Amino acid sequence: MGLATIGIGLIPSYETVGIISPSLLLFFRFIQSTAVAGEFNNSSIFLIERSKKRSWIGVASSSDMFTGILITYIVNTTSYEYAWRIEFISVGVISLILMFF
Repeated sequence: MGLATIGIGLIPSYETVGIISPSLLLFFRFIQSTAVAGEFNNSSIFLIERSKKRSWIGVASSSDMFTGILITYIVNTTSYEYAWRIEFISVGVISLILMFF
């Protein structure tokens, strides 16, 4: 998923490569959705079954969504035209780093 997220940040513009650009976006989003579909449900079930008390899965996913909304707001208030690319590339790199934990 991290590589697909970085790929979205590195997609060339429509003016540069034409129809290949939206096709690449569709491909990378498909990879992301496939990764989330297989990853989130399995890890949630594993953590719920192994937890002796309570599971923090809902809190973790809600805080992740809030952080994403906050980053999106900050990026959208900048005047830099390609600021959205920084968001995708940085989140992709962070997800690759977290994979090793």
